[in-house]
Amino acid sequence: MPATLPAEADIPIAWYGKSNTGMLKHVYRRGLAERYGKTMQCIAGVHYNFSLAEDLWSVLDTQPGSVQDRRSRGYIGLIRNFTRYSWLLMYLFGAAPALASDFLRGREHPLERLGDHTLFATTTWTRSWAACTTR
Repeated sequence: MPATLPAEADIPIAWYGKSNTGMLKHVYRRGLAERYGKTMQCIAGVHYNFSLAEDLWSVLDTQPGSVQDRRSRGYIGLIRNFTRYSWLLMYLFGAAPALASDFLRGREHPLERLGDHTLFATTTWTRSWAACTTR
């Protein structure tokens, strides 16, 4: 979750320029701001780019074939293993039960306080919430 956020009115809506595509993206985000609030647009996903040095492919893959074949096998293997272990990345980095109290902006919640600016989910609440969302 994001850290302390500014007031809702101070969060700008992304601007992508005056082109048709840029305006479409901006109008779409204005609609999201109306429906869900600007705070929700501050939650970011994670984007990964994998790019390995050309010399590394001959070291990593000793099977016969062209450089392109080695690179293709390597990236497919990387994607396969990343997908296989992505749950671990989410568990380690994305499943934190704590968040900044400002994020909820006064809404009701079942979380407990941990200091002045942090809320957290207890194990009991986390398990019951997970059970409800997996049905």
